Amino acid sequence: MLKDHFRKSHRQTEDLPPAPDKARRRAEVFSPVPDKARRQTEVLSPVPDKARRQTEVLPSAPDRTCRQTEKSLSPLAVRLRSLLAQQGRSRRTPVVLCIGTDRIIGDSLGPLVGSKLTEAGLLPYIYGTLDTPVHALNLQKTLNEIKKRHPSSTVIAVDASLGSKSGIGSISVRDGGLHPGAGVSKNLCLAGDISITGITNMEDGCPLLSLQTARLSTVMQMAEQIAECILEACTS
Repeated sequence: MLKDHFRKSHRQTEDLPPAPDKARRRAEVFSPVPDKARRQTEVLSPVPDKARRQTEVLPSAPDRTCRQTEKSLSPLAVRLRSLLAQQGRSRRTPVVLCIGTDRIIGDSLGPLVGSKLTEAGLLPYIYGTLDTPVHALNLQKTLNEIKKRHPSSTVIAVDASLGSKSGIGSISVRDGGLHPGAGVSKNLCLAGDISITGITNMEDGCPLLSLQTARLSTVMQMAEQIAECILEACTS
């Protein structure tokens, strides 16, 4: 009886198809899947063309960057850039002359601006910093040096000034040079082709005392604004 059982099991095994053939037939049934994926890929192929058309419609990056830069300029920078364009000189980098002394808070506006511009490292010709200030004693010598080294360049002169109480902290950008020390009754030579002045304190009967008692925070804030104005107008 045990022998008959083995014969029956052997016949059932012979009747079944080999496992590899069955697995192969299943693989053949599912073989169209790669073809379907390939057809889907072929259908989706126009996407790069659409992206290319969208790229062609958008303006070029440099043009957009240029327009955004013009819109982001501060009013002071726009004014300074306009004055630089009106100078009618060669397209050379302007010279920045920062006048003042680090010994008096109200008169340190110019040297502070010069030091900030020097730290930025974007403009090569800067005269007057906290370390090497340009003041009444060496102004004429500095002007002669600038005229000799940069005869065709526009000179932007920066200096502190006194004004009304309500005007403290205001900044002016004007066409033409300035007379350093005029607020303290000093008769110095005209400096610069374009002038930038900031009111550091109120003008009263003792201008020197007004410069000495100016608030450092006010002078620092104006120096930051003027330095940013010059960098925006000359480098952007």
